[in-house]
Amino acid sequence: MKITKSVLEKLFVTYNKEYFECFLILPTISTYIGQNSMGMFRVKKGSNFVHMSISIARNFKLTYEELRDLLLHEMIHQYVFLKTGKVSHNRLFIKKMKELNQQYGLDIRINSKHLFKKYAPKKSFWQKIMNYIFG
Repeated sequence: MKITKSVLEKLFVTYNKEYFECFLILPTISTYIGQNSMGMFRVKKGSNFVHMSISIARNFKLTYEELRDLLLHEMIHQYVFLKTGKVSHNRLFIKKMKELNQQYGLDIRINSKHLFKKYAPKKSFWQKIMNYIFG
């Protein structure tokens, strides 16, 4: 599935209705070239504003289900932030993740290492040597 801003915005609205009873607020949605991560939820706080954003890596050919679970992971971060003012994998995050997984048969996880392993490009011999030499 091709990952675009438009696709992610539509999925966010759909998932917000289906899984969060329209509790979430549409954040700034973007894509990026992921090298060390597949998704991010970020918050910028000012004296009179809060800006939330979700970014999803577009350089991986995820299945619909994988993209859904990845986006829902980031949406849970927003849910936790709106409830507690914190962005973390805390008890509320784990509780909501388990609730959604059990209720809807999803596969949301604490991290995306399983996807990264599956989709990340393999390093060439020379890349491994360079990493060894230069860290």
